[in-house]
Amino acid sequence: MKATIDASGLIFPAVLLFALSALALAPRASAGESRDGCLFAYNADYALNWLLLRSAWETKCGEGLQSRDIIRAHQTVFIEACLQKFLPGTKKAGFTESDLRAYCSRGTAGEALLSSRTGISIEAPMVSSAAAASAVAPVETNAWTRIYALTRLKGNRVNNYAFAKGQDFWELQATQMIVRVPKHPGVEADTRASDICRVESGYCDRCQGLPGYDHKGYMLVFDDVGCRGTLESIRWSAASGETSPQTRAWLNAKMFARAGEKYEEELVWYFRNRTAN
Repeated sequence: MKATIDASGLIFPAVLLFALSALALAPRASAGESRDGCLFAYNADYALNWLLLRSAWETKCGEGLQSRDIIRAHQTVFIEACLQKFLPGTKKAGFTESDLRAYCSRGTAGEALLSSRTGISIEAPMVSSAAAASAVAPVETNAWTRIYALTRLKGNRVNNYAFAKGQDFWELQATQMIVRVPKHPGVEADTRASDICRVESGYCDRCQGLPGYDHKGYMLVFDDVGCRGTLESIRWSAASGETSPQTRAWLNAKMFARAGEKYEEELVWYFRNRTAN
């Protein structure tokens, strides 16, 4: 596929440039939204999730484009660039091309996860030079989101369970914990996502070295709304018994992050030493 280098030095596949050119030639329909309506339609999340800046949006509105066409075209460019960037690492990470597209379709959060799983760094995004100039850093992955990704890779696919409302999901039962995640990857770090990742553990062997940890009465049972892996995103649950008040008191944001790291260490050790995978 031929590629073109723009003034900023970013490489654009020819097919993507053609898509953007076609959009630029499509004026706003007379019965469509006004320029003010287009400007009002900008969402601040576009900068964080898709690296689409307001300045670039305003320029497109001024050219007579409709808001729905602006975001669709920008997402198409972002996703295709993401696919090209991470495709070489999919086999190593155990992804299918369908999985890869699902991650890329989540924007910068998906890119962050792909980077952590494939080892391919997130470089200057192959999107418009205006967006790249002041791109917002993608939401960082963390130990819990990596545990969710590992669950999809190593877990068993199960369906017709109340948690998944009859839909497929992935379940990982290893060491002292059970993790269940939605079947579609890439939901992590999306603050608006309704997807839920669920964690249950009655013991944390590697947490014993953490300050203030006491295994007596310890029980970690929570639903992670949006699968973001932060203390703010979790909702305490009593799915398998009454959640320990001691656990709630001990798990401040720092300890929640540290506990996730310990669980991740345990899972990595488990799959390296107790299975053939």
